Formats: sequence, C-alpha cells, structure tokens
Amino acid sequence: MQVVVVPTGADSVQLAVIGEVDCITSPRLKARLWWALAEFDPRELVVDLSGVSFLDSTGRGALLYGWRIAQRHNCQLTVADPQPRVLAMLRIAGVAAHLGLDAAHS
Repeated sequence: MQVVVVPTGADSVQLAVIGEVDCITSPRLKARLWWALAEFDPRELVVDLSGVSFLDSTGRGALLYGWRIAQRHNCQLTVADPQPRVLAMLRIAGVAAHLGLDAAHS
C-alpha cells in the first residue's frame, strides 16, 4: 500500500491511497492520517480511495480513526472515489455517511 499526501490548498490536504488496506497495511494508513493532520492542520482532509482494490475491517477502522482525529482538529475528513466493492463494504458497515459518502455516490 502507498499513501501520497498532497496539500491541495491553504486549508486542505488530499491523501491518495493505492493498493490493499488490510491488517498489515492499515497501521501505516493510520499513521499517515495522523501525520497529515498534525503537519498541515487542514480544515479539510480528503482520502482518495480510487486506487484501493481491497479494504477490510481494519482499513475501515483506520478511516474511522482518521475521522475521529480530524473531528478533534476541527477538520472535515471525507472519502472520495471508492471503488464499488470498497463503497459497498463501507455502506454495509454503516460508516459511509460519516465519511461523506451519501446516496449520490452509487
């Protein structure tokens, strides 16, 4: 798994995640989320999942960890462009709405 962090404006950062997010790689995702929030202090953090082919429950947990930390930093964390299988998993788990994924993302 790779995570590329790109500042996208004065108050926003994007994390592009590429590969599989599972029990082996999810700690790295958590660390990068924490680092991006601490380093850039953004108001908006977008996690681009278009390059993620697989996300298990530990990956979901890493995203929710990032969401909780972002809330404490007065930052809005949203997920963008998940592949259909990843989106379905987030919806089934009941966390899609927390991550900014609503009915418009089908």
